Amino acid sequence: MFFDPFSNLLVFHKDNSFVIYEEYNEARKLSKIPRSLSFDLEHSAIISVSVHPSKQAIALQTAPTELAVLFVSPNDVDEVHFKYSKASRILKHSFCFGDDFNFMTVTDRSITLYDLALSTHQPKTVKQIALDAKGYQACHYEPFANTLALVDGSGSVTVYYLNMHNAKFKSHSSKLTTYFNLDISLVDESDGKQED
Repeated sequence: MFFDPFSNLLVFHKDNSFVIYEEYNEARKLSKIPRSLSFDLEHSAIISVSVHPSKQAIALQTAPTELAVLFVSPNDVDEVHFKYSKASRILKHSFCFGDDFNFMTVTDRSITLYDLALSTHQPKTVKQIALDAKGYQACHYEPFANTLALVDGSGSVTVYYLNMHNAKFKSHSSKLTTYFNLDISLVDESDGKQED
């Protein structure tokens, strides 16, 4: 079972079948009947799922460094594969509402923004942003604001404002990223005092 916060869909998966549920809306009579999809896949495991709000595309993480995007039409399923051979793992993938991109992936080596054409099933790489090898431990993506926060083991947080990926600035500073540190010192819960 997977939940995609961008499309607000709950996806159940077993063998080669998918059942996609939306939040039921009584006033609009939406999602009374879930959408059920069944097709042959060559993937033995699915690690994570993201769904385009139109339900015409489903992204599946099928291995630590591999994604498959399924373009679903009434009569056919077209599959496009992405392999990130320089990365050791995919941290996040999501559909989104970007200025010139509608899908993003984050690996431990890079952020990649794509324009996935739902009509032609052709992916186009819009921008690839290299990441330094900090060993990111956590990743949070807010798809509606296109904001990505990466946290490394020391508590250093790097925030990426992905809609600013191609902005030009006169100074040397970039509006693409913001940095700050988290206080990750241990707290003794018995008396509320911080440990040294």
